[in-house]
Amino acid sequence: MSRLKKIMRSALSWIKRTTLIKGAASLLLTFATLVLLEGALFFLEPNLTPKTLTQEETTNSDVVLRTIPPYWEDHDENGFPNSTFGNASVLTTGDSHTYGNSAPKGKDWPNQFSEIANLSVYNMSTGGNGFAAYYYWVDRYVEDVNPEIIIVSFYNGNDFFDTAETVYTKPYWIDFRKDKANLSFEKFGTPKISSRIRELVESTRIGSHVIAPLYDAVKKFFAEEVEPAGPRLPYPQLSDSKFSSDSRFSEWAGDEPMTCQFRYRNMVTDISTNEVVEGFRLSKLFVKRITDIGKRLDIPVVFVSIPTKCSLMNRLLEKESANYKKHYSPFLSNELSLENKLGDFALQHDAFFLSLRAGMNAKFNEGSFLFEDVYHSSPDGHPGSKGYLLYATLIYEFLLRHQLILPAK
Repeated sequence: MSRLKKIMRSALSWIKRTTLIKGAASLLLTFATLVLLEGALFFLEPNLTPKTLTQEETTNSDVVLRTIPPYWEDHDENGFPNSTFGNASVLTTGDSHTYGNSAPKGKDWPNQFSEIANLSVYNMSTGGNGFAAYYYWVDRYVEDVNPEIIIVSFYNGNDFFDTAETVYTKPYWIDFRKDKANLSFEKFGTPKISSRIRELVESTRIGSHVIAPLYDAVKKFFAEEVEPAGPRLPYPQLSDSKFSSDSRFSEWAGDEPMTCQFRYRNMVTDISTNEVVEGFRLSKLFVKRITDIGKRLDIPVVFVSIPTKCSLMNRLLEKESANYKKHYSPFLSNELSLENKLGDFALQHDAFFLSLRAGMNAKFNEGSFLFEDVYHSSPDGHPGSKGYLLYATLIYEFLLRHQLILPAK
């Protein structure tokens, strides 16, 4: 009996060793195959670039928080989402809400505005920047573009914070800093390991064009098989809030509570923090400098304020008499307060100012645009293509009212 046990243990040990060896060999073979495929794509398809840039590739500037390398994908020589760099009727600048995050290519608002107004547009934008970047880009490129109008669109959700972070972390702006400002730009929470793995995979050609799309297709197939069809839960918004049962949003939101998730403490316009207060001071300084450029070149400057999805959702919830947590109210009222103050400041310096908030709410109320069509039913705070169409429509109507452009033919 003991001899049989020894034989069985030996057999099991051999199987384990063999399995481990085979597993290791399979992993090495897979890795070698991927390396060979990546190398083949590098030589055979030199223009096939990864669809996603790593964080290191987008944060290596001494001037702005986020950049995109020249000629990456369909970007121009300056790393902006245009086919060419040169003269245009309208010069736009902004962050991810102007770049067009979360919408298909060509469905950002500058492109859709160009189609509506029948005007050429040069779009100077990348995600994750603020007023320091907007001023830097306008100052550097405006004379090359030679526009008839400059449009600076800023996002209430994080542009003040991002402006402060730019000035206090990038060497170019050292002369703009205050002594002993006591600011911190640490962001609470770290990216999930799965997000880091995906970023690494998508930084390669084979990962970006083969592995990631295949993974997404399989995930989508099983998600559609398992999950019920129809609208998904919208972006989590105000804590423990519910739409009334007879609301047209009740089916869309389902039974799940909605919570307003701020990515980190200073992300929204929290004026109790030094970072946002200093960012607002700097933003006014850069607004003044941009308007001075416009005056010097005799080009009208339009500042466009983009509200957060959270604040627009708040209004809908109030209209539905929803029971939302009161401690979110200060964040939302601060957003409106800072928006109004910056708008007044821009007007005092002979610029034009448009808040999209009132126009978006009016379109929602009249039913020409639906909130659930404008924004994704996901944690993403950016609009979809219809949302960017709404931005473009409101900006076009504003420019017409102020006779800054002629009606499109």
